[in-house]
Amino acid sequence: MSQYKFIEMICYELEDHDEAISLVKTLDSSALLYELLDHYNWDDGFGVPIAVANHPCCEVAIAQKLYWLAAADYWYESEEEVNIYNKEHFNFSKLISQRLLVGYYEVGSLSHAEYFSQVQLYKFKKQGFPDVFYQPVVGTKSKQHRQP
Repeated sequence: MSQYKFIEMICYELEDHDEAISLVKTLDSSALLYELLDHYNWDDGFGVPIAVANHPCCEVAIAQKLYWLAAADYWYESEEEVNIYNKEHFNFSKLISQRLLVGYYEVGSLSHAEYFSQVQLYKFKKQGFPDVFYQPVVGTKSKQHRQP
């Protein structure tokens, strides 16, 4: 079975979250992890994103993509109280934020760039928002998989 079939199974066919997490662990490239995130439904919970974040092939481009897909910037300086409804989101946001800040992930073969307006970039810089969250990641391969 092709690895892309595993992505389809994880995102569209499996109802067992533990089985989906197990399949994530079998993926063998950063490109497949990145592709998985393009299809994953975040309403299915944080199990698969955590498995991606913990995967040995996870690199800075993937972590930055996880950060923005999870809207982790909301929690970066938020003073909102953590409760049973938002605890999982808070914990994932904290995990991915801290790992990006300390350089847990290496720049690998993938590139990633979120689109931000000049106003947004100005606000990020003015507020001292760490650039590891929003600066484009340039991977080492000549043909890079990019998010517009």
